[in-house]
Amino acid sequence: MDNKHSSGMENRVIADHHRWVKVDRDIEYIIAVSECRSTHKAAERLYISQPALSRYISRIEQDLGVVLFCRRSYGMELTEAGKLYVSYAKEIKSLRSSMEKELRQFMGRKRQD
Repeated sequence: MDNKHSSGMENRVIADHHRWVKVDRDIEYIIAVSECRSTHKAAERLYISQPALSRYISRIEQDLGVVLFCRRSYGMELTEAGKLYVSYAKEIKSLRSSMEKELRQFMGRKRQD
C-alpha cells in the first residue's frame, strides 16, 4: 500500500476515533445529567463548568433533533425521548464494557499461547 492510501486510511481511523470519543462523551454527559437531575451537580461530577455542560446538552439535543430534558425550576427531568436515549446509552456502555473485558481476556490467552 502506498503512502497516499495509507495516509487516507489513517485519517479515516482518526476521524472514526474522534467520532467515538464524542459519542462516549455524549453518553456520559446525558447519563450524568439524568442521574443528578441537575446540570450543576452533573457538571461537578464531570469536572466541567455548568454553562459548558448546558451548552453541550443543548448541542446534543439540536444534533438529534429532539429534546431530552424538561428544564424545571426544581431540576432536569427526562422527556420520553430522553428516557429512550438513556436506555440505549446504558446498554451501549454495558456492551462496550463487556467487549473490553473479553478483549483483555482474549489478549491474555493469546500471550499464553
